[in-house]
Amino acid sequence: MFEKLGAYFSNNFRKEDEDIYDEENYADEYEMEDEDYGYVESPKEEVRKPSIFNMGMSRSKQTRTTIDPNTVRMQIFKPSEYDDSREIINLLKRNESVVLNLEFVSKEDGRRIVDTVSGGITALDGQIVKVTNSIFIAVPKNYQIEGGFEKRRKSYFN
Repeated sequence: MFEKLGAYFSNNFRKEDEDIYDEENYADEYEMEDEDYGYVESPKEEVRKPSIFNMGMSRSKQTRTTIDPNTVRMQIFKPSEYDDSREIINLLKRNESVVLNLEFVSKEDGRRIVDTVSGGITALDGQIVKVTNSIFIAVPKNYQIEGGFEKRRKSYFN
C-alpha cells in the first residue's frame, strides 16, 4: 500500500516539475521568435483623461489643503424652499461645512434639498451624514466626520 502511495505522489510531483519546465522553455522560445522578427515593445505612455473635477489642474499639481483651526467655519442653514439648496452647495464649494436644519420645510422640499445637496457633495468628494430625521451635516472633502453617524444611504425621512 505504501508503495502505491509513494508512486502516486512521486509521479504527481514530477509531473508538476515537468509542466513548469515546459512552460519556461515555451516562454524562452517565444521571446526568441519576437527578437528574430525585430519586435521591440515600446514603452507605454500614460494617458490621462480630462476631468471636470480637476478644473484644469493635473494630479501632480493638486495638493491637499490643510485647515487652520482658527479659520474653520460651520454654517447652520435653515432653508425655507428648494431654491436654497444652491446656496448650500456654494458654501461647500468654499470648503465650509454646513449643518442643514430641515424642520421648517415641507417633507417634499426636504427630500429634494437633501437629494440635491447629496449630488453636489458627491461631486465635491465630500460627505453628508444624517444626525436626526430633519438635521444633516454636509462637509467638503478636507473634513472628516467622526462619531456614531451613518453616511446617508437611504432616502430622506425613511
